[in-house]
Amino acid sequence: MGLVGKVIGDCVHTLDKDCIYTYDDLLRIGCIGLCKAAQTDQSGHKGAFSA
Repeated sequence: MGLVGKVIGDCVHTLDKDCIYTYDDLLRIGCIGLCKAAQTDQSGHKGAFSA
């Protein structure tokens, strides 16, 4: 879950009052995406899931 927060911190440089998403919104969206990626991960890939 820390990966999601790190990506938000690295990629989103400003969350001003005009932004339609809050940090919490982005965190929830990222966590849903991470869960979906974990569900569809196949063990036969050459790279690790964390990559």
